[in-house]
Parts: sequence; structure tokens; C-alpha cells
Amino acid sequence: MYFKLGEYPPGLDRRGTEYQALGRFYDADLVRWHLKRAKPIGGWSQIVTALTGTARAILSWGDNSAAGRAALGTESNLYVLTTAGVLTDITPVSGWSSQAATSTWSLDNAGQLLVGVNDAHGTIFTWSPGDAAAAVLTNAPTADAVVVTNEGIIMALGAAGNPRAISWCDRDDFTDWTAGFADLAGDLNIQAKAGIMFAKNIRAGTLIFTGEDLQIARYVGLPNVYGVTRVADSCGAISRGAGALVDDMAYWMGVDKFHVCNGGAYVDDLPCMIYDDVHDSLNRDHADKVRAMHNTEFNEIWWFYPKGSATENSHVAVYNYLDKHWTHHAIDRLCGTQRGNGFSNPLMIDGSVSYEHETGTTMTGAGTPFLQTGPHELGNGEQVMGVDRCIPDEAVSGQISLSFKVRDFPNGTERTEGPFTASEQMPMRWRGRQASLVFTQATAADWKVGNYRLSGKAMGLR
Repeated sequence: MYFKLGEYPPGLDRRGTEYQALGRFYDADLVRWHLKRAKPIGGWSQIVTALTGTARAILSWGDNSAAGRAALGTESNLYVLTTAGVLTDITPVSGWSSQAATSTWSLDNAGQLLVGVNDAHGTIFTWSPGDAAAAVLTNAPTADAVVVTNEGIIMALGAAGNPRAISWCDRDDFTDWTAGFADLAGDLNIQAKAGIMFAKNIRAGTLIFTGEDLQIARYVGLPNVYGVTRVADSCGAISRGAGALVDDMAYWMGVDKFHVCNGGAYVDDLPCMIYDDVHDSLNRDHADKVRAMHNTEFNEIWWFYPKGSATENSHVAVYNYLDKHWTHHAIDRLCGTQRGNGFSNPLMIDGSVSYEHETGTTMTGAGTPFLQTGPHELGNGEQVMGVDRCIPDEAVSGQISLSFKVRDFPNGTERTEGPFTASEQMPMRWRGRQASLVFTQATAADWKVGNYRLSGKAMGLR
């Protein structure tokens, strides 16, 4: 008799006990579902080791000659990386001093002009390709963060020491920050319960994320230039880097929930199937280090966060917004940016080391990819299944090993059967009422697994 082990839906379900994940996948590391099939995530390779300080921000953009660049900011330095792997130190030579290691840069671009500010320092700097170093933006106020709006205007967030103030320059002169009848420069204070964290542009305007709510700044022309309205309360961002965009959809990690905003019209809570592993395990003393990244190739949002006693980001919560499922990885990355602007793969940073991800199968510094199902019921009442072989469903035989975590009752003693190396037919001998399957990578390869079947017969408990 063959027992089919079900077509488990993609993603993890860790909202309750392992037994409650019956018919679902319960745990994994370094595994994703692509086209609804489980496979390991891509590997990574080191590209830069010469950074001074700890980088918590990265931005890629293209210059006027279509050459791709990435800016990387640490507490002491500002760098630019080319697609050829050439790293240049563009740290300002005046108006800048090293800050605390927990500080972070806010980075954006106005055309080919790089714009940035370190939240602990406050001075806005700019850099153009060909410049030897970044320079102070003349007449600009201090700021906690910056964004370049859809209109090409630099906006200072938390301006002049006021965490609720925004100021912006004239569109035609980035050094003009004084409001007047003949230009677009201006400022205003938003009505918010907490200070501004960061901002993101969508078609409808500039989303402004505070520590308590979400607001949107819309261009209204002279004389006011921008008007700000609240989109939703009780959805504040947990850190300055907690949000990512997918077209007109904004996704971000809040203080105790994940949120999504569609086109600036409304905010929904984003149900999280791995909630306990993220919010209940988050080291809240270091929650300001949470960072988000859009992994475009696989329709994923990655949130890097410090788990348990970790004081730096140690894990990643991943949401697939196309198929609407969750998974997680144990990877210590502080921040990252999506592929594009000449970079073929995502870039991620671990302290002072930069990596190119989703390339090859090498996962230096990480564990072994594995995937575990919830328990599969093998019998009712006093009936259990005696298993004598397994028929695997693997793209290439032998790339994974298979183990079974077997129990007779949900809280009974667990025993492990295996591991067994996948072959055309896998002989084995064990019995039990319920079993969870554990797929573990045996060889570094782009493996895929499908639906497995067990061969056996119903037996008595004794």
C-alpha cells in the first residue's frame, strides 16, 4: 500500500505547535519556494572586504552614462562601488566626523547625484561621479533622513532638529532652501504622534513613515508645494530601514506587526505565519537595526533582524508577495539592495564585508539547507503504519537526504529514522502513528523536491 505524503502548500506555518502544522511545512533554513517547488536559495560570493566601520545602508543607482554604482555608508566612511568591483572612498573631507557604530546613513539619488545623511550627524552631503569626495549641501538644514521626491526635489526629514519637520529645496537649485514666491522651497511640520523614520516614493506621492503612523506628502504646486495627510494610525515603522517597495506597494515591519500599503490609499496588516520567530524572538534593544530589501527575481521581501540575544542582524524573515507565503533563513546580513543598475545580483553587507547573492551554491558562514514538514498522520486510534520503503520525488536523485521524526503521540517521545539517501526506491523499516519529513541538502546543488510516497501497511500499536 502506498501512502502519498500530500502536496504541501508552499511556505512555513509556525503559528502554533508542530502538530498543528499538519499538512504544512513547519521549519526550514536557506530554502525557498519558487514556482511552488522547494529549492535552496542561491549562494553568495565576497566582493569587498576593505570597508572601514560597519555598513548599515546601501543604495544602487545609475549615472548619466548608464554606469551602475552602489553607495555604502558606515559610521566613519562613505564609499562608492562600481559594477566592476572597484571601491572608492568618498568620505567627506570637511563637515564630517565619525559617529557611533549604531548610526545609519539615509541614501537616495537625484539623477546621478548621490544624496545622503547620517542620522547621528545630521549634515546632508552630496556626491557626483567624478568628485573626489562627498561635500556638504550648501544651505541645507540638518536632517535625520532624506528622500528625493518624484518631482526631483530633495526633502529633509526630521529637519533642523525637529523630528516631525520636513523641509525641501527648490527643484532647480538644490542649495535654495528658503521659501519664496518665485521658487518651490518650503517646509512644514506634520501632525504625528512620533518622529519621522524614513520615506519612500510611490506614484501618488511620498510615503512618510513615522514611529506611530503612515502619512503621504503630495505635490500640490504653489504656494504650498506639498500637502501632507495621514493614511493610517498604529502602523509605525520599527526602524529607519524597515520598509521596501514593490511598484506601488509598500511593505514594512512595524513594532508588533508587518504592514502593507497599496498606492497610499490604505494600510493592511500583513498576516505573518512565522510571527513567533520574528516579533516574539526579536532583540528589541537592537530593533533599530532591522532592514528590508526587495529580492526582485524571486518576488520576495527580506527583513534582516537580530534574533534572541544577537546584537546584530542574525536572521532573515522572508515574505513572497506573489504566492503569499513566509519562510526564514539564518544569515547574518546587516542590509542589502536588490539587483539592477548594472548589478546582476542582490548586494548584501555583513559588517564591513560585501557579498553578491543569488549566485552559485556556496553558502560560506551559513548552515546546511533543510526543510521539515509538519507531522503526517500515519494511523487512527490504535492503527499505525509500518513503513518498508519510500518513493522519492527529486529533480536529481541523491542531492538531498531524507529523515523521519517519528512519534506515536503529539507529545510522545520523538525518534529519528534515517537519514536515507534518495534513490529510485529507498528501503527502510520503521513504524509509528505520525512522522515529519526532514529534507537535508546532501550536495551543494540547485535541487528541487516534490511529492514523496511511502510504502507500508497498517499495523497495531503494539
